[in-house]
Amino acid sequence: MGPKIIKALPILILAFLLVPACFCANVAIPSLELITRGTMESGVFGLATRGEMDLRVEGGYKFGGLISFTYVNNTIEEDPFGVGLTFKTATITMRQLFALPIDFSFFVGQSDVLCSGDGFTETFGTASFATRYRGYLYFADGVLYDGIHQVKGTGLKLNLAPLKDTLSLSVFAYQDAHFTTDVTETDGSVSTYLDPGHYSIDARVLANLPAMQVEGFAGTTLSMDSLYGYWRGGLLFHASNQNVEFLAQIGIPQFDPATDSTFNIDLFYLLFEPRLHLGLLSIIPTFFWHPGEYLQVSTGESGSFDINLNFMLGDEVKTPLMGGLEGNFRFVKSEGNFLIKASPYLSFMTPGVIWNFKLDCKLWPFDAADLVETYIGLKAEF
Repeated sequence: MGPKIIKALPILILAFLLVPACFCANVAIPSLELITRGTMESGVFGLATRGEMDLRVEGGYKFGGLISFTYVNNTIEEDPFGVGLTFKTATITMRQLFALPIDFSFFVGQSDVLCSGDGFTETFGTASFATRYRGYLYFADGVLYDGIHQVKGTGLKLNLAPLKDTLSLSVFAYQDAHFTTDVTETDGSVSTYLDPGHYSIDARVLANLPAMQVEGFAGTTLSMDSLYGYWRGGLLFHASNQNVEFLAQIGIPQFDPATDSTFNIDLFYLLFEPRLHLGLLSIIPTFFWHPGEYLQVSTGESGSFDINLNFMLGDEVKTPLMGGLEGNFRFVKSEGNFLIKASPYLSFMTPGVIWNFKLDCKLWPFDAADLVETYIGLKAEF
């Protein structure tokens, strides 16, 4: 029996045990998105489509089980089948443990994203206030930043909600699956395996106040690779009134006291985003400082930063049509240069689908053969 089959056995067994329950469970596709990117290469305009889909099966509230799978393919045209549907997460949760406001979960795979803002929507049902400046549309050629840290591995989660609609406290203890090792197989292919022996603990608090949302977390990883372990922490702050919002994400994704002898700004993940709403016009400047480490690995982007200015007409909630113009300045420290582009965009909704169109015009460095990039995105709402 091959090593890949042996590693997959726990997942296969769990899936087999959940199959009988699927007849009384909820099966959903929470996200389905296609983004087609058009670029010039050697004077030829080509398209590359990124597809991403999640499949989620869950059932039971008091003693709840959840298993989800994901499909991600960055080049569907070249490899339409990709790696197929892959395991994402499995969770079994006991709610209201001992008749107290405590949920206890065992999870395998990806868990919560810390300091992204999505935790407030998932926990309290608040309207989304997360930044648009994240993910593939803005970081297609680099690290796909989303939040300051993500819990991933095999472990336990304890969630306490002393004030149901206002306060939530969570503790995660798990073997950290962000640490991996690449191994060359006998056929010459390269496979990625979990590097065991890295154990993490994170504590998070969510405070959902009437005009303010605050999230904070702190965590550490015990590893034989580090004498004193890896440390991290972060803070998300969002405040709003009728016409003004402010969002800040400040944190250190990884700090190693043994090697990071000087405490400097290259350790930080920094995002500041004030938002001014004037009727249907919104002016949204975003400043983002790239961290040197992210999700336990080096980004190669230490010291780089972005300044993005978004002039947006319309409202994502109130109007079916939205558009605008973005100006983006990016300084790339490793190359010692900067990039400037202007991006008109348009979004509209049809029944069940959100359509996004974006045109990136590269103003600097100027190259007539590589002047524009196009993006067409379709996101299904189920």
